[in-house]
Amino acid sequence: LAQFDDKHVTSYGDPNAPLTIVEFSDYSCPMCAKFHKDSFSDINKLVDAGKVRVKYMPYTIFKTYGSDIASAGAIAAGKQGKFRQYSQLLFDKATTSGHQQYTKESVIDFGKKAGVPNMDEFVKTINDSSVYDDLNKKVLEYSSWGISGTPATIVGKTIINGALPKEYVNATLVDQLRKALK
Repeated sequence: LAQFDDKHVTSYGDPNAPLTIVEFSDYSCPMCAKFHKDSFSDINKLVDAGKVRVKYMPYTIFKTYGSDIASAGAIAAGKQGKFRQYSQLLFDKATTSGHQQYTKESVIDFGKKAGVPNMDEFVKTINDSSVYDDLNKKVLEYSSWGISGTPATIVGKTIINGALPKEYVNATLVDQLRKALK
């Protein structure tokens, strides 16, 4: 699948890392924010060590709150090599007690804070209707794969549905990394 190739703009980490994490998430999902706040510092340590690659799959089910705009921003930032910084900023700010809201103005501000070098291109992408058409198609595609909610995270050959405790996520990471290194 083209979604999982190493040039996917909403991914980061060494393309040759032994373990890949594929995360289906929505920037307005409070459980996705919880998952990031609880588990991503440990995941990012493994990314920085070259052991894990993260591929973020925007699953925009909370469009009422502007999550599609936030995801368009992720794509725009990723095209300029700033996906990780942008995504981290969004999840750091996101609430776990409700749905985080986004507007084009707030997403542009996040792009600036993430250090996106060409903001004109960033704005052009978040204003491109084909980006939103593609995001809508992806929701249907992911649903056809059996992804029914967010967060849904594939760690190696294991699926984690929901914002499970950090201890479970870490044990899964260790187990799947061990298997990948065999």
